[in-house]
Amino acid sequence: MIRINVAESSTSTCEPGVKTSARRERRGLSLTSNFVSFMVRNLARHYREKSMMFLENKSLAWYIKSIGAARKAFIGTVALASLILVLFTGFVMIHMGLFFLLPWSLGARATLILVLGAIYFAAAVIVLLKVSSERFFMRKSKASEMVDRFVQQQKQH
Repeated sequence: MIRINVAESSTSTCEPGVKTSARRERRGLSLTSNFVSFMVRNLARHYREKSMMFLENKSLAWYIKSIGAARKAFIGTVALASLILVLFTGFVMIHMGLFFLLPWSLGARATLILVLGAIYFAAAVIVLLKVSSERFFMRKSKASEMVDRFVQQQKQH
């Protein structure tokens, strides 16, 4: 056993396995700093998860609102195109009506134009309703899948 005297400190041993008081103090500080570091890391991880859930929630809401805005713009565009199509169809029907008016009887020609006009109108309305439905937009943009995933994540936490 070797003893060393250090100025302004207690005597310490250099024997393996024996710790000095300075080492004990450093070890105590190390335990404290490790505990504080552990707590800070856990707290940061907890708030990081919560903030990520909050950001996912907000981004999902913004995404769905943007889909609604895109849907409204699409409906406006389709409505304008439909109006132009109806005007064009009306123009063509007038000329067809005049054309059919000459060789056939009046009742047969009027009935044919009426039936064709009703078929074209019904087909355009059905297509317009199908394409502008909210379910169609949610499916095509995959927003419903995102909402389902988000709800499942919320249930897990």
